[in-house]
Formats: sequence, structure tokens, C-alpha cells
Amino acid sequence: MKMTGTWKGVLVGGAVGAACALLLAPQSGRKLRESMRRSAHDMFDKTADVTQSVREKTAELAKDIRDKTAELKKSVHDKTAEMAHEAADKTTEAVKAIGGKVESISEKTRDMAASAMNKSGDGEEDSPDKAKTTH
Repeated sequence: MKMTGTWKGVLVGGAVGAACALLLAPQSGRKLRESMRRSAHDMFDKTADVTQSVREKTAELAKDIRDKTAELKKSVHDKTAEMAHEAADKTTEAVKAIGGKVESISEKTRDMAASAMNKSGDGEEDSPDKAKTTH
């Protein structure tokens, strides 16, 4: 676990404060050593508790992040698949529509060509409409 500067300061400050309090308090050597031992033990226990708490919170956060990431991944995958299907459907519709128009244009062109061929073969040059336009 990485310790931030704040936590290091709290732990060091607490240890220095406890040591100063013990050393400046009027006690005998034996009582002072016992008191320092208890204080060190308490400090160790508190540090272990904080470390365990940080580990548990970190594990919870990591699990939450994994779960949210999995949900997001599934959501993106589902939406992408949906959009791909919609695009495929619209492309199919467009191809059908274009194909129908091409067929219709092709038929009209054939009809016009056949009509033009029939008119030119029927002596269209002598038609009354042409005579009106030339006069």
C-alpha cells in the first residue's frame, strides 16, 4: 500500500507526540518503558487496522470498477450490434428501392427506344406535325 504524505505525517506526528508525552511525564524507568511499549503496540494495532481498512475499501472500489466496466462494455456491445442491424436493414431497403427504380427506368428506356424505332420505321418524316413545324 502506498502511503500519502498526509498519512505519513499523521503517523510520524502521533509517534513523536506519544514519545514526547511519555518522556516528559514524571514516571519511573520501568513504568516509562512499559508505557512506551503499550503505546508502540497501540500504534502498531491502529496502523494495522487502518491498513486493513484501506485494503478492504480498495478491494471494494476495484470490484465496483470491474462491475461497472463490464456493464458498460455489454451496453456498448449491445448498442453497437443494434446499430449494425439497423444499418443493414436500411441498406437492404435502399438497395431494393434503387433496384426497383433502375428496373423502372430501364423499362421506360426500352419502351422509348422501341417507340422511336417504330416511329422512324412508319415514315414519321412525312407526319403532319413535322409539316406544321417546317412551314
